[in-house]
Amino acid sequence: MNSFASELANRVKKNQDRLQVLYGRESVHWDLSAKCTTERLKVFDYKSPCGYSIHLQQQAAKNTETGGAVWTAGVQLARYLEQRFATTASKMKCLELGSGTGIVGLAFACLGGDMTLTDLPKVIKHSTAKNVAANIEAVRKGGGNVHVCEFSWGDTTRETQLALLGGLDSTNSVNISSAIDSKKITYAVEQTRVPFDLIVASDVIYSKQTAKLLFSTVLYLLQSRELTGTPGAAELILSFDNRGRTGLRWFLDKILQAKHLLLVRSVPENDMKKGWVCKHISVYSVRLV
Repeated sequence: MNSFASELANRVKKNQDRLQVLYGRESVHWDLSAKCTTERLKVFDYKSPCGYSIHLQQQAAKNTETGGAVWTAGVQLARYLEQRFATTASKMKCLELGSGTGIVGLAFACLGGDMTLTDLPKVIKHSTAKNVAANIEAVRKGGGNVHVCEFSWGDTTRETQLALLGGLDSTNSVNISSAIDSKKITYAVEQTRVPFDLIVASDVIYSKQTAKLLFSTVLYLLQSRELTGTPGAAELILSFDNRGRTGLRWFLDKILQAKHLLLVRSVPENDMKKGWVCKHISVYSVRLV
């Protein structure tokens, strides 16, 4: 707990001024504040240049570990997706791994995409599902669809459902109350047998063990269209903080070594609009060869 709080506090100190310049914020509510980690955290207000706003409640680490805070890599990936898929998201089906607060998935859904957010059960309960409920109107206005499901990497049964059926059965869906209209909203992932076009994840590796599980999971999911005989190739887009992430080097080496299976591209800064780039964040695109 202390090391986690210390890392978040260090991020605040080093990056707040930079983010204020890059993203034009008067006040950046970044990760955990200097307050005690058991206190309720401030809301992270994300204003997109595409015209929508989402408001993300951050949670204490005791409930969600790293999944309760907004991270630099998530902001970077959300903005990259907005730039690249602003006019095509409405025709796409996207899966997010390790959604946490939901910043990336909600951003894509607000562009009109069919978005499935997944994470560990406790993160879904305390963070992801609550933020989806709070921002459902923004998703509706954008013409998107949003689903929330529990998914642990390495769960081969659920991996098969996601890869071959394009969803999880209703027993895995999450029922939450909308803070906006008081109705029960079911975030079920319909098994349409239509594979995902896009898989995304941001800053999800914190150990070699999770790196190994992630590699196995994404390799299988990337094969979903081939396994179902669906034309086209799925793409995986990842964003990571380059500084001191245990397991990240192993993961990157692994996908680069699999060159007979995977085509890996580091997204250059000039592929993103000026002001959308954090120097310590890397974005990768991965496809099957």
